[in-house]
Amino acid sequence: MKLTEDYRSNVQISLRIMKAQREKLYEDIIRHYSGLYNGLHEPDSGKVRALYYEAYLLEWLDQHWDQMAYFLRGKSKKEQRELTVFFASYFSELMQKAQDDEANASASLSELLKAQLASVNQLIECSDAWDERSNQLQVNLKKHKYHYKKLIEQAKSKKEEE
Repeated sequence: MKLTEDYRSNVQISLRIMKAQREKLYEDIIRHYSGLYNGLHEPDSGKVRALYYEAYLLEWLDQHWDQMAYFLRGKSKKEQRELTVFFASYFSELMQKAQDDEANASASLSELLKAQLASVNQLIECSDAWDERSNQLQVNLKKHKYHYKKLIEQAKSKKEEE
């Protein structure tokens, strides 16, 4: 099977994104990134700790798409569509594993991952409607960030009331 230059480029870019995000995860752990470690120091509140972890996981998954947006700049619509669909097909496996992980038992996280996974799968299945699906994915990413910020604030305020 002869690999086309476009296919090679898609593989290289996808691998660069995955590698960069794995490195970021490692660096966040080593450098005690506040978005990850704040929850560890919430006294007597397992729920707040879990929300911080879930928020970080979603932020980390979302950053894959932020980086993808960077690589899409300057490419033709056809190249953008092909690269996005190629990356989404592999990224959906990562999201499915995150959703299936027993450590991620929260109903809220599960629902958000299902929504994001559904958006990614729709990108794959409906590449003709790429612009619309891409915008929908971006909206879901923003919703995730807002949702967890609000949940953390609510959990903290409930803890302060106690």
